[in-house]
Amino acid sequence: LLELILSTTVLLVGSRFRHLFFRRHIFYSSYNLKNIIPMEQEHSTLESMMAKMDFGNKLDIEMNPWPDFIQRRLDLWAKYMKNYNDELAKKQNEPITVTLPDGKEVEAMSWRTSPLDIMTKLNMGGRPIVSKVDGVLWDLERPLEKSCNLQFLLFDDDEGKQVFWHSTAHVLGEAAERLFGCCLCYGPPIENGFYYDMFMDDRTVTAEDMDKLEKIMKAAIDGKQPFERLELKKEELMEMFKYNPFKLRILENKVKTPTTTAYRCGPLIDLCRGPHVRHTGLLNSFKITKNSSTFWEGDSSMESLQRVYGVSFPNSKQLKLWEKMREEAASRDHRKLGRQQELFIFHELSPGSAFFFPRGAYIYNTLVEFLRKQYRKRGFREVITPNIYNSRLWETSGHWQHYAKNMFKNELSGALSGLTRVRRFQQDDAHIFCRQDQIASEIEGCLDFLRFVYETLGFSMKLYLSTRPDDFMGDVKTWDEAEAQLQCALEKFKLPWTLNAGDGAFYGPKIDIIVLDAMQRQHQCATIQLDFQLPVRFDLHYVDENHVKQRPVIIHRAVLGSIERMIAVLTENFAGKWPFWLSPRQAMVIPVHPEFDDYALQVQQKIFDAGFECDVDVDASDTMKKKIRNAQLGKWNFILVVGAKEKENSSVNIRTRDNAVLGEYSLEKLIEKFNFLKENYILKTSRFIVTMKSVQLLKYSSTLDDDDYDSAESSSLQNKIIEQFSLSEVKKSNDNKNCEKLKIDDDNAVQNEEEIFKWLNEQRSTFTYGLSDDQALTNLIKSTVGTGVLAVPEAFSNAGLWFGLIFLIFTVIINLCCLRILVRTSQMMCLRSGRAAVDYGTLAELSVFHGPKPLRRFKRHAKFLVNISLAFSQLGMCSVYFVFIAEHIKQTVEVQNTFSLATYMAFLLPLFLALCSIRHLKYLAIPSTLANLVYCVAFVITFQYIFQELPSWRRLPSIQSLDRLPLAFGSLMFAFSAAGTILPIENKTKFPKSMNAWNGVLNTSCALSTILYIAVGFYGYIRFGSDVAGSITLNLPKDEPLYKAVKLMVSFVVSISYPMQFYVPMDIVILKLQQTIDRPGLRLAAEYAIRYTLVLITFTFAELVPHLGLFISLVGALTTSALTFIFPPIIEILCAYRGSVHNRRWQLLVFGNLLICLFGMVGLLTGTITSIKAILHSFRVNE
Repeated sequence: LLELILSTTVLLVGSRFRHLFFRRHIFYSSYNLKNIIPMEQEHSTLESMMAKMDFGNKLDIEMNPWPDFIQRRLDLWAKYMKNYNDELAKKQNEPITVTLPDGKEVEAMSWRTSPLDIMTKLNMGGRPIVSKVDGVLWDLERPLEKSCNLQFLLFDDDEGKQVFWHSTAHVLGEAAERLFGCCLCYGPPIENGFYYDMFMDDRTVTAEDMDKLEKIMKAAIDGKQPFERLELKKEELMEMFKYNPFKLRILENKVKTPTTTAYRCGPLIDLCRGPHVRHTGLLNSFKITKNSSTFWEGDSSMESLQRVYGVSFPNSKQLKLWEKMREEAASRDHRKLGRQQELFIFHELSPGSAFFFPRGAYIYNTLVEFLRKQYRKRGFREVITPNIYNSRLWETSGHWQHYAKNMFKNELSGALSGLTRVRRFQQDDAHIFCRQDQIASEIEGCLDFLRFVYETLGFSMKLYLSTRPDDFMGDVKTWDEAEAQLQCALEKFKLPWTLNAGDGAFYGPKIDIIVLDAMQRQHQCATIQLDFQLPVRFDLHYVDENHVKQRPVIIHRAVLGSIERMIAVLTENFAGKWPFWLSPRQAMVIPVHPEFDDYALQVQQKIFDAGFECDVDVDASDTMKKKIRNAQLGKWNFILVVGAKEKENSSVNIRTRDNAVLGEYSLEKLIEKFNFLKENYILKTSRFIVTMKSVQLLKYSSTLDDDDYDSAESSSLQNKIIEQFSLSEVKKSNDNKNCEKLKIDDDNAVQNEEEIFKWLNEQRSTFTYGLSDDQALTNLIKSTVGTGVLAVPEAFSNAGLWFGLIFLIFTVIINLCCLRILVRTSQMMCLRSGRAAVDYGTLAELSVFHGPKPLRRFKRHAKFLVNISLAFSQLGMCSVYFVFIAEHIKQTVEVQNTFSLATYMAFLLPLFLALCSIRHLKYLAIPSTLANLVYCVAFVITFQYIFQELPSWRRLPSIQSLDRLPLAFGSLMFAFSAAGTILPIENKTKFPKSMNAWNGVLNTSCALSTILYIAVGFYGYIRFGSDVAGSITLNLPKDEPLYKAVKLMVSFVVSISYPMQFYVPMDIVILKLQQTIDRPGLRLAAEYAIRYTLVLITFTFAELVPHLGLFISLVGALTTSALTFIFPPIIEILCAYRGSVHNRRWQLLVFGNLLICLFGMVGLLTGTITSIKAILHSFRVNE
């Protein structure tokens, strides 16, 4: 029945979802087979299955017959598998507890329940490919042995990739045996795929063989061969692999335990630690990439082996993406670019040692000089030491005992690879000698140094803490103290880091730094190592202030690592387009005619004398256009064209290598610009061209308060100011290339939309969890259609039926305009400030900074005002929630008025204090999802009640008295709460251009929300008339169980919303606490104190204003109106400012935006005053 249902469903659904049903079908089939077969029948069933095993379609290209050792192995495996199943059947099954990462506990049986069974119980589908039991990788179908912590890994996880690739390597090994009948050696996963070494006497692997291997692998994968695991005795494995001398060597020399594991898939059985995926059918997208020759364990005196490389992915889309990335990587290969740009070569007279040409030497020396400047600023002193030492040095240090075989290894010629694998290299190694109480501050200084260097070079970082290895030196206590010091420094550094257990050096723990280049490839260059052992081994001492000898601590630190390797990484990262300060091709001078060759030579000499890499092209055989094209292909940063006008004015006409024409500059200003770009290590000169006015501005810093930024932020500040003065307009030139002519505006410049979206797409392309358009639309609708929609009928009651409809539509249109302003200005500020995203407060700060100079000193005040408004808005909503829930519960549980509304709110206080103790939103994910479903059900029931016996609309007034209109305005503002959520959603969207498109996310969500507002407000008012309550659910019958349930439903929904609304103000508070309180314990105590204080404040306000409808109007008018209608127009006015108030276009924008501000101000003042008056009136009536 299940198979019939699933097969029918596959036919009905689109192809997009079919793979999900196929996976579930396969999954349930295997699960049912495992659980339905009785234990006494299982052995015979397995034997019969093995006898009938289908290893995939046997192809004509394979050996026929297969080698004899394959069948002998299978016979032994069947014997050992039967023994294992007999032993497993005798195991005593006991109840165990499995704890998941989220703290959830699942009951299971030892030696019976597998991680796969847990997946089934949790309905996790087929995405996890392997599990982790108490930190150890574990096959999904391997039974659990005791109570444990269980984690599931996906292909996205690093360890998940390694398991996936390791499993595919086994399939490659199977194909090699079926094709060549070879002896397999090693087949591990590597950083980007896998390989398998094989011994085939004198035969080599050809391109034709690689195609055949792929065909056999495809057949094995189609066979969905399960991976099976056995732990066998060493003697049993020696018997099984007696045909293979390489496996026997591994067993004799590498395996130090009485038993070890082997795995089988199809006809292949191999020594392996595992684990593996469930079956080969999961490995359906793969590619054999290359082959090479190698030696057994890298020893040239041993047998020559063939090595075949490959890569695999869970689906073809990922494989195609990898192939595109591979093509891009090939175009960026530093070996190719090194030749093209005349940077370096290698020669057989000195293999593995680079010969740097002048341009390559310039990059090399510039990097070294860049570091030397930082050394001096950071208190380092440079030393020069010998290259060769007596072996006693290494024996004393301990290196000889650990690395004697490889310390002076001469790399094999086949292992050498450009600048990344060389025989000669230079490293920026430093040794810091310090006291133990200085460790934390020194490590923090090293991390700060690393951050400065890698941010300057444009890299992002990953940090890993590598802890005590098995062969460590010293005592455990010292290691624990050292690891704790490094962990403390990493936590203060405020960048994510990962524990890499057991990977430290033998003399101390270390911090490994992985940098990500433009293609998100990982490179390990820098390292920070703590060393307590060498001071002991070399008997180092210092005398402290009490004249007592003390042992110092050594910190080993490298920033760039190998200079040669870093040049390779940078070459491929920049794709040969070097930033100006590091570029060996900074400027090319081109005369428009040979008669101006002399002036071109003068310009070149003047720029060269100023310290820049400048050349001149006076080749008479080329036209000017060809010279310009050659310079662009040569990736010269700037191309300086000179002719009669330039000669007369002592100037040059500038264009970039990206063909952006920048216009005429005097030589003096050009050199000043070049000095600025070089001295400040500016990366993106092709995108952000700094005007001379901006250079002077940065030097004078006239727009900044003296106490705005400290010196540690100066570098990032300079980049932000540079990016502020970006290119202003894009005009099409009339030449036949139709290139873009970028005009420099000496005033504050503004970017065109295409430039903004290009920048945002580049920045957000690295988002792992970015929102698609559909996800952004869903989130935006959820934020606008909350519990506030239940108050819209009361807004109609205060405005009148038809005037309320008109007023709602008008307010929605103004609201939409303001939301579009927020999105548009935030995207503009992202480009100007060099950010991928900005929040509301930061947007206000940046807009004031980019506005008229007299206002710039108020930028921090602007950010504070917006943040405090957001906080009060959220806290106001939390206060409303107190009243909302209390009224609904009171109506539900009381037949008579036993308790006051204030009493019910007091009952709710402990619940809200507990809810607001939750510090992380992830713990509210499941309750929030459930709340969404519950709210939908409650809303549908409420809506169907509205349309029961709907009375005539003619009995209702078309318009109410104008003194009630401000109350309607406040209610609508409470419903329109998207101003605080639009930017968080926009900041995470992958496609920023879609937000403000005419059919984009914002317009669509607003249209759908408006339809819902109109439906609820219009018909809700018709249904209940002047009796409509502050929430329409309060008008439902009080004595019918269904509608009582609805009130409890919405109460549950709002109670879950309370801590989520509370998160916004607490996020602002926590940021301030992190900046002011260093001690984690004290900071946590202060955070909880503030949490509970804010809950009490919201409770107090709710007690003071226990009238739901009036409270909603007050909160909406006082807080939401400012965020929605006042701040956005002001922000746009400031962002559009061009340095002059006489700009006609700007004046029109100011006029229109001030009208919106006026509407917001009138609504804020009248709505607040009217709400307060109505609240006071209600108190008098109650008295």
